[in-house]
Amino acid sequence: MKDQNYKILKYKFFALFIIISSTTFYNCSKDTSKIHFKEQIVYNKSVLKFNNLDEFSTVFFNIRDAQQKDSSLLQKNLYNFNSNYDEIVAFYKNIDFEAFQSANEIIQFVNENSQYLKMTIDENDEITVDPVLIDNPFKIFTNEDHIFIIGDSVYKTFENFTLGSNMENIVNLLSICEENFDEKVDNDTTVFVFSGTSDDINFKDNTYNCGAYKVERNTVGRNRIYMRFSVHYIFKAGDNVTNSTLRQYTDIMIRPYHKVLGIWYWAQRTMSYDLKIQSAFYHWNLNPIGWRRYYNTKFSNGYYGYSFEHSFPSILTYDAIGGTVTIGEHFDGYSCRARTPDTDWATLICNPHLLP
Repeated sequence: MKDQNYKILKYKFFALFIIISSTTFYNCSKDTSKIHFKEQIVYNKSVLKFNNLDEFSTVFFNIRDAQQKDSSLLQKNLYNFNSNYDEIVAFYKNIDFEAFQSANEIIQFVNENSQYLKMTIDENDEITVDPVLIDNPFKIFTNEDHIFIIGDSVYKTFENFTLGSNMENIVNLLSICEENFDEKVDNDTTVFVFSGTSDDINFKDNTYNCGAYKVERNTVGRNRIYMRFSVHYIFKAGDNVTNSTLRQYTDIMIRPYHKVLGIWYWAQRTMSYDLKIQSAFYHWNLNPIGWRRYYNTKFSNGYYGYSFEHSFPSILTYDAIGGTVTIGEHFDGYSCRARTPDTDWATLICNPHLLP
């Protein structure tokens, strides 16, 4: 897959949006039986199944909103499902990075355990080791094949995107990997992007646009604080791209790191953060048609853990039943900072005069 945080995608859907709201709390289920399509077995592994997108969205945002150190633990307690990501994180946390003798030894270990670990190289050519799927917020729903089910569609998580397909195409979906991702998305009509980001230049509100994906770090010696926030859409296609649903949200991640032998890895630290973010999402069914802005904040002077993650949903969600739309979202403004006792503040500011 190309070296990029997000591939900018533009999708046109036949849709006329109607506001819907949902306050019901749902219970998803673990489907351990064989999955059939037209009396043929297409998948026979344990997988988390949601009845519909309302159920999925409610569970997702409840978990992301919970002030828990381990959102997958919350999921196990509430929804009786052990995510494969639990195993991935447990493997990661049991690694003693200080015990390695060289950077090459770490790199070899990562390569030998690629089902659990990944390496990234930043713009300064520094290597970071993370659990796989760390930047995909749907990771907590996945099984060993990185999939979950909503209704009659199946979804597979990747590092920065989630793809979907109809159940009859599950074998094809399972064949897609990070290496052939771009080719498949561009040429395979049986799959669609379920979640991503689309900072479409044709929809930019140029006066206020602060982008759609932001990363900042602060490094002091062998200690680092990483801060990332981004805007996303969730799109579930219906028949012939009608009866479809669009949801939009803002996602946040803050992580402390420590460096050994020139390589960065997760560390438990007490994190402080002060986040003020105003996101803009394009709405087509409101009068007047145009951008709607959502302001959200998060603050803490003492959150201890390996990572802080959170997602802010936009207030409005839509069912698409006819018409033509293109997805658009970006940040209007933000004033965000995060640190640990071992670092200074990682700070990102854009259009602070627009914030309440």
